[in-house]
Amino acid sequence: MNHLGDANLRTWTLRSTALLAADTQDQLAWLGERELETKDFVEEVELLCRVSGARGARSLRG
Repeated sequence: MNHLGDANLRTWTLRSTALLAADTQDQLAWLGERELETKDFVEEVELLCRVSGARGARSLRG
């Protein structure tokens, strides 16, 4: 992955983690401000986990 891709992945990871660490009311407010459904956010986090996992596995192989 290129440097820009790495930075984007890192930013998404940090933002997602911060949202998941927030209390429920803050999570719902954040989602509401963006008119984003919870299921859509969950799908994004699942994708982020798969991409991060694949990236980590590639790093371990060489």
